[in-house]
Amino acid sequence: MEASKFGTFIATQRKAQGMTQAELADRIHVSDKTISKWERGGGLPDINNLEPLANALQMDLSELMLCERKEAEEVSVKSDQTEKSLQEALDFAEQKINRAKRLCCVVIIVSFFAYIFCYMNRYLDNAIMDTMTTFLMLLALCLSSSVLGKLKGR
Repeated sequence: MEASKFGTFIATQRKAQGMTQAELADRIHVSDKTISKWERGGGLPDINNLEPLANALQMDLSELMLCERKEAEEVSVKSDQTEKSLQEALDFAEQKINRAKRLCCVVIIVSFFAYIFCYMNRYLDNAIMDTMTTFLMLLALCLSSSVLGKLKGR
C-alpha cells in the first residue's frame, strides 16, 4: 500500500462525508495530527486502526486497503453471495445437528434395551441373554462414539 495514495484516498473520503480531521480522529481514537500525517502520505495507520478507520469512513476493509470504493451493485452482489454462503453453512449445520439427534435417540433406545437385558440377566442365568446383553452394550458404545464423532465434526 502506497502511503501517498492511501492518504489522498482517506482525505477524499473524509471530505466527502463532511468530516474534519479532528472528527475522524475522535471516531477512531487517534490525534488529528495522526490523521494529517496519514493524509499527507507521511505514514500508514497501525493495523489495529484499519478496521475502525474503515468503519468511520463507512466502507469495508477491502475498499480501504485497495484505496477504491466499490460500486453499489458490486457491494450488493458480494452481500448476496455472502448471505447465500452463510445460509448454506447454517443449513449444513442444521442437517448435522438433526442427524446427531436421530443417532442420540437410537443410542437411548439401544441403551434402554441393554439395561432391560442386564436386569433380566440378573434373574435368568442364560448364555443367550449374556451374549445379547454384551452385543447391545457394545452397540450402544459404538453408536455413542459415532454420535460424539459427528458432533465434533469428524
